[in-house]
Amino acid sequence: MRTAIQTACIALLLAFTGSVFAQTGLQVVTGPTSFTGASNLEDGIQIASTGTYSTQLSLFTDIMPYCSADAELNWGGLGLTAADRRHEMSEWYGLGAGIRLHTPYDNGKAIQPWIGLGINYMQQSNFADLADAEGNAYFYWSNGKVYDMAEDAAHANVLARELTPDYSYESQTATQRNVAVPIRVGVNLNLTPRVYAS
Repeated sequence: MRTAIQTACIALLLAFTGSVFAQTGLQVVTGPTSFTGASNLEDGIQIASTGTYSTQLSLFTDIMPYCSADAELNWGGLGLTAADRRHEMSEWYGLGAGIRLHTPYDNGKAIQPWIGLGINYMQQSNFADLADAEGNAYFYWSNGKVYDMAEDAAHANVLARELTPDYSYESQTATQRNVAVPIRVGVNLNLTPRVYAS
């Protein structure tokens, strides 16, 4: 499902390029993810990179001398560190569109501030590694290790075998969907007549 949404949004972004005006930009940003704060699904904080990547693809173009439109798609993964979610991985994707108000483009100005308003949709899904490739369940014990039977089962301390997880994160444990109205503030830096940064 996520792949289909990514493909559809990329196609939509590229379709806009045929009818765009000056000051059009296509932006791709990718890198390792980290999270600081609280999330309803996580209920904890993470302060370091997880080794997974997130990517953002965005297209923006002038629709009037003082107004630009933008569309974006982003997706990524994030390891969870809260005590009750530490064996889970979170995947998320979002898509959105918005309007930026700015001063009319001028080659002579090095800095051009803008303010934006939009609407975004985001879905976050948590996945846990609860079974091996054959479907045999893992049981996480209080000592942090994984065994083939529950810790509170009869004679578990004698009969349980320690297992090594395959880290495939195959079992969906939670999903959350949100709609947001982001308010953004930024500047465009005109580096040359053909190159600028935002």
